[in-house]
Amino acid sequence: AKGKQTLLYLNRRGYAPVTLCKSCGKKYQCGDCDFHLVLHKSKQKLACHHCGHQEKLLPKCKFCDEEDAIISVGVGVEKVAEEVKRIFPEARIALVTSDNVTSFEDVDKLVNQVLNCEIDVIVGTQMIAKGHDFPNLNLVGVIDADAMLYSSELRALEKTYQMLTQVIGRAGRREEQGKVIIQTYNPDNFIFEQIIKNDKKTFYDFEIKNRQMLDLPPFSRLTKFEVSSFIESEAKKFAKELIRNFPISDKIEIFGPAPAALQRLKNRHHFFVNLKTEKKVNLQKLVLDVMQGLKIPRSVRI
Repeated sequence: AKGKQTLLYLNRRGYAPVTLCKSCGKKYQCGDCDFHLVLHKSKQKLACHHCGHQEKLLPKCKFCDEEDAIISVGVGVEKVAEEVKRIFPEARIALVTSDNVTSFEDVDKLVNQVLNCEIDVIVGTQMIAKGHDFPNLNLVGVIDADAMLYSSELRALEKTYQMLTQVIGRAGRREEQGKVIIQTYNPDNFIFEQIIKNDKKTFYDFEIKNRQMLDLPPFSRLTKFEVSSFIESEAKKFAKELIRNFPISDKIEIFGPAPAALQRLKNRHHFFVNLKTEKKVNLQKLVLDVMQGLKIPRSVRI
């Protein structure tokens, strides 16, 4: 109504992350990876975002041949853009993902359209979150912020804080104060409180205290080995062999082998071995010494 611009941020490409048949219940999964095929509705295709496998979306279920039984579950940026168009039919919408903005020319064209107020609502992934200054953009909506929080990755909170800070920094960079709406099922989470207050120091103190308590970097050193093979038992066997080659010491801890979150990727089975050492241990030399003494089978990658 004010003629201002809006950014809706969701770091999930495609239309929906899961596609299934409501008749037989089977999900469409990648044949080469432990991953659901993502629906890209505009191109009527299903794609694996890990290995690049694609297949056409057919009106019949490929498992049971039932007509019109395919449904999508979950939300991607394409679905958000579709909803915006339904609610605000007059709005000029730009969908910004790596699927449809593929060159510097595309980026330049998009930025100029936003600056010239030819676009009302930008719907995008992290591609649009960084580095752009749009003077007329003063509302930012973050969709499903929780998806960024729940990760086993060491820097999950840190990366979420950085990303959210960058995204909300797009709103109201001029005289007029902008507005940010964050969608979450967990509004009491410590991270949102610090983002609202713009309190980087408190967030840093919290994160560094946790790292120290758990003896994680920067208070220790950490290396992750990824062992893979087309044969699952070979990958696991070699991961155990790798562990046996490290010296036993109170300065060294080894965890694993553990299956990767996506254990099968491009038909290779992946296992992780995590090595943690005290800060004073020469980690590079330790790893080099062990690797030089290993006989790696041709079927195994490390």
